[in-house]
Amino acid sequence: MARVPVVRGPGTYGTVTVGYRAVAGSADIGSDFALVEGTLSFPDGVGVSTINVTIIDDAEREFEEDFRLELFSVPGKSTVGRMRFTSIKVTACRSICVHPQ
Repeated sequence: MARVPVVRGPGTYGTVTVGYRAVAGSADIGSDFALVEGTLSFPDGVGVSTINVTIIDDAEREFEEDFRLELFSVPGKSTVGRMRFTSIKVTACRSICVHPQ
């Protein structure tokens, strides 16, 4: 399981909701990781929330692969700033490295 923290800022006043989705790179949806998409809400006063992505471990021998987790604005609910996505690398042994971009 990849646990990707999402930090809200600046400030934590009011409730904010953002959309998120996983986008395949060299890692494939369904065979390397489970499709995730939805919305993430930050209640008033909350600055960090987490998106969980299931990493699928199979018997196939593979090299390092990656996919992206993207944030997007929900009309009337939020505006996403400069950092709109992060790359997630899945190593050959199925460990996870998160690289914000």
